[in-house]
Amino acid sequence: MRLWFLLAIAAMQSAVLYGGEVIIEGQQASYAGKVIELATFADPFTGKDTILARCTVDTAGRFKAIVTIDQPQLLYARLGTFKGYLHAEPGQKYIISMPEWQDLSPADKLNPFFEPTEFQFIIENDTNLNSLNKRILQFDTLYFKQLARFTRPRTINKDSLNRAKDSLLKLVSDDAPAFFKEYVTHKIGL
Repeated sequence: MRLWFLLAIAAMQSAVLYGGEVIIEGQQASYAGKVIELATFADPFTGKDTILARCTVDTAGRFKAIVTIDQPQLLYARLGTFKGYLHAEPGQKYIISMPEWQDLSPADKLNPFFEPTEFQFIIENDTNLNSLNKRILQFDTLYFKQLARFTRPRTINKDSLNRAKDSLLKLVSDDAPAFFKEYVTHKIGL
């Protein structure tokens, strides 16, 4: 019993030790004076979000936000007609590229079904080919290509569907981060 208690304490401490600040910076002149809010989903089922950081863009279009997280997490920002996202890891600094600001049209503001155009932020300082965001982008590209193949026809060959699933699972190497492994598993629906 004591061993389980000590293991539980150690697990909680390791979560705290691996947590840390995430710095997100960027520059886009068209955002000058705008307020950028970085959020994450508090409840993915209802779409409710939690704002983790709020910053005002300076007159040159530069901004810097600092977020404290304890594990890899999906962060996003609503940017007029756009919604940009990235998967942040504790202790990392991300310099992101953003599209030109586009205000919502009066019709979009009144439309209860309006959804912003989603995109994954380009991380300018990410040179690691095995970074979490690059892995997810590569996987999503192949996943949606496979998904399109199997959602168009009226009948699906089960063997070819299983081969497609297996080819996607081969993208997950043994040294892949646990967050990425879980992402792939949930995306494929295993």
